[in-house]
Amino acid sequence: MSYRKVERNIFDERFRVLTTYKKIIETELKYAFYDNRRVSIIRFDLHIPKLCRGQDNPLTQSTGLMKKFFGSLVSKLKVSYLIDDVYRTQCLRYAWVKEFGENSEVEHYHICLFMDQDKFGFIGDSEYTSRLRKNKKVKKKSLKTCIFEAWASVFGLSANLILSSVHFTKKPVHWISSRDYEEANEVYKIAVKRLMYLAKPETKCWRGDGLKSIGTGRMTIKKSIRPRTVSIKD
Repeated sequence: MSYRKVERNIFDERFRVLTTYKKIIETELKYAFYDNRRVSIIRFDLHIPKLCRGQDNPLTQSTGLMKKFFGSLVSKLKVSYLIDDVYRTQCLRYAWVKEFGENSEVEHYHICLFMDQDKFGFIGDSEYTSRLRKNKKVKKKSLKTCIFEAWASVFGLSANLILSSVHFTKKPVHWISSRDYEEANEVYKIAVKRLMYLAKPETKCWRGDGLKSIGTGRMTIKKSIRPRTVSIKD
């Protein structure tokens, strides 16, 4: 299987896409509807913090940064976000790609989360970037705050030190329902057009690491709690 094969991007004629990457990302979107009828597609980028850059820093050479990030993110969502019981299992599906800057060898990651729209329809404000929450007691941490803190925990830093290393797109959340899941549907076209940015061939790294430059997965955030059936005996 060749990871360098490219094809025309039917959703945006200006760009090409890597065929294998395209298939992997589209498959993960399809799987998201196995868990939810309505899906939130959440896009953001992660950069190596300036404090941790350099060839002598073992963290920048690690191949497990994404595993650590998603593990930390799920842990924070478990204790901070889903406070109430849920009646449909909440899971985090994700896709990520690793790229390198055109003018530098510093790696960065494009991330896409696929989550239940009913519970994660918005990323919310962050206590680190919003003045409104500076003196307000927050009952639960927003998804945005959890993302900041999860990326910071990968490097053992305070979230205040990595804020510039997390970049949210202008429209970070896109909604799509199972009824929109058709190639001719405009909602589907817009959603996939945004996702195909992850499949662009530019700034990808070809160092023989294959799938280490792209990854997908599914992690359970909280299992559903369904009412017990009580049998009544005469």
